[in-house]
Amino acid sequence: DLDIDAEDLEATVLEGTQENRSGGMMFPLTGTYPDASLTYRITSAGAFETQDEARADGTMTIGQAAFGSLVIVRPDPDRTPIGPSLGPQTVPLLDLAREAWGLDAPHVDHPPDVWSETQSAAP
Repeated sequence: DLDIDAEDLEATVLEGTQENRSGGMMFPLTGTYPDASLTYRITSAGAFETQDEARADGTMTIGQAAFGSLVIVRPDPDRTPIGPSLGPQTVPLLDLAREAWGLDAPHVDHPPDVWSETQSAAP
């Protein structure tokens, strides 16, 4: 027994998540690629590498892992809208990684954006 009040714990966790929203994506790869990183910007036309860090939507890195390599995407929490899923960004970000680093990675489809679907269905 840890003598923790469940309601207090839930309130503390929810308060922290409201103040510090974050998310990310990882793409595991079986091939071995050199370590690299870039800053990216997302637009309606896709994901693009940018040198303008003040307008960057996040960073993407690739590094070696026990199984091959791993691409890690870290969106900038200050530029990421609260609520909508990051899922729709999956495809353009993986396309950017393929282009920037010559990845041999399969095409992926992003998962459905359930949050947007529920918001548009709300009365």
